[in-house]
Amino acid sequence: MFKIKRGIQGHLTLESSVVVNASSPVWRVAWNATGTILATSTEDGQLDLWKKDFDENWVVVQSIPGEAQVARNYYKYSNI
Repeated sequence: MFKIKRGIQGHLTLESSVVVNASSPVWRVAWNATGTILATSTEDGQLDLWKKDFDENWVVVQSIPGEAQVARNYYKYSNI
């Protein structure tokens, strides 16, 4: 994913990019107002919040499983 900024003359420039390792295809992405947090949601409903660490690498700081993942884990562990 890429964050692109429009310059003074209307030219587009690459501001930052993120490679997302997701459990299923990413359907939606959104930046916060200041461009410091990226939210991604996947086909299976998982929501991940990404933020830069001290080395300027994007890392997941919060992950919320989707309903499909919760149901899979319930059935997976209920048969133990």
